[in-house]
Amino acid sequence: MKSGLLVLMTVAVVSVGLHGMISKEFKSLEKKYVISVQYEHGRGI
Repeated sequence: MKSGLLVLMTVAVVSVGLHGMISKEFKSLEKKYVISVQYEHGRGI
């Protein structure tokens, strides 16, 4: 029983960590995109 619980906890921790990493990457990509769009508008394209 304990080993099953441990596996569940490990899976939960890994999935949360992955989700955090992915959302961080997504936010930085979003930021870069917004900056590049503003830059393009600033140059008058």
